Amino acid sequence: FYHSNTVQERLDRGQTPLSIYNSGIPIDSLYGKSYKGGLIAYLNTTTGAGFVAAPVDQSTAAEWGCSGTLIPGADGMAIGTGAQNTIDIEAGCTEAGIAADICANLTLNSYSDWYLPSKEELNQLYLNLHQKGFGAFANDWYWSSSEHDANIAKLQNFSDGGGAIGEKVS
Repeated sequence: FYHSNTVQERLDRGQTPLSIYNSGIPIDSLYGKSYKGGLIAYLNTTTGAGFVAAPVDQSTAAEWGCSGTLIPGADGMAIGTGAQNTIDIEAGCTEAGIAADICANLTLNSYSDWYLPSKEELNQLYLNLHQKGFGAFANDWYWSSSEHDANIAKLQNFSDGGGAIGEKVS
């Protein structure tokens, strides 16, 4: 009986990204592989925490939404804050079809725990996926869930990796 040992096949057999990394596989070999409904975009090699990204864009024209409204709590920029930012945006902004709402209401590949990434999480998507040719990202601007103030939120340009702030309503 033969078992192939490619990273994707090991993930498909139920091994965790951390256990595969700890077996000596380089971290870059994990990025872009299918796992838990998306593409592995980040792995903390100490704790095993990480996140995946949807393999394709869910919208190309969604606004951040609620211009003029400060969303309490939606200001986390670090890795690990995107999910809470999205919860906070959903609680403080009832506009349907905005970027956070699309993510929060997404069911993809049987998973429904999607969220709009924080600024630093979005940067990891750019570095670990887009820059390496994984995912169907456009060379365009992407919203993060990180609010700057009542009228402005953080963006990242996937054509050059630059960050910026932009008006919440496109």
